[in-house]
Amino acid sequence: LPCVVSNRGGLKESVIDTITGFVVEVEYPEDVVEKIQFLLQDENAARIMGQKGRLNYEGKFTAPIWTQSMKNIFKNV
Repeated sequence: LPCVVSNRGGLKESVIDTITGFVVEVEYPEDVVEKIQFLLQDENAARIMGQKGRLNYEGKFTAPIWTQSMKNIFKNV
């Protein structure tokens, strides 16, 4: 599924804005509503964003990839 996340915190790192979902300014909650309404009204766009989000997840965030990233970080400490 495509995601709508705020531009604060770690979630923004998992979403490519307008490709796998939307990153919105936390100061503008109306943008959250607008983006969710867009996804609900355009099922094709939501499906494509969701598919691209899955590919992004598989390329960056699966357990083996995350584990290797952590190993790389801590071997340099």
